[in-house]
Amino acid sequence: VIYAVLSDRLDGLLARALRATSSFGMQLDSFADFLNFGVAPAFLMYTYLTAQPDLPYQPDSTARILLMVACAVWVLGAVFRLARYNVTSDEDVPTTIFFGIPTTLAGGLLAIWFLFLHKYSVVGPTFGGHKFFGDWVTPRAMFTYLPVVMVVLAYLMVSSLPMPKSRIGSNRAFAAFVISGV
Repeated sequence: VIYAVLSDRLDGLLARALRATSSFGMQLDSFADFLNFGVAPAFLMYTYLTAQPDLPYQPDSTARILLMVACAVWVLGAVFRLARYNVTSDEDVPTTIFFGIPTTLAGGLLAIWFLFLHKYSVVGPTFGGHKFFGDWVTPRAMFTYLPVVMVVLAYLMVSSLPMPKSRIGSNRAFAAFVISGV
């Protein structure tokens, strides 16, 4: 999901810099966003949380049903957000803001929060690197809040909350730097 955030950003910058945009490309990009930021985070959360025996997401439990609902709400929120973005013409929307948080941002936030919790978890496989918070350990109960975070982020994706767009891609020098680096 994190790599998909980076490649989605580079893809958009390159398409605009090369003036290689099309309706087909926009639909294909939305389909990729649906898989990368809709299906993949929901699948990650569901498979990880249900595989942990010390979490309440075991078969035939109410918590598992709520997790399934949270995953479905996440995927539907991403679909709705992408569909609304695709049918809104450029003339209808100001160029400096988004309405609702982008699926890329929501998927990236969820993945980063999950990785942060997992890095400091004492259960399951760990990954190396420096631990900025020292010996702090993620309480297992924090993993039970992930479905709530999913529902909140799904709501923010479909909301009309105005969010400023980053202006990095509008700089031609920056676009040339990105193209030359690729």
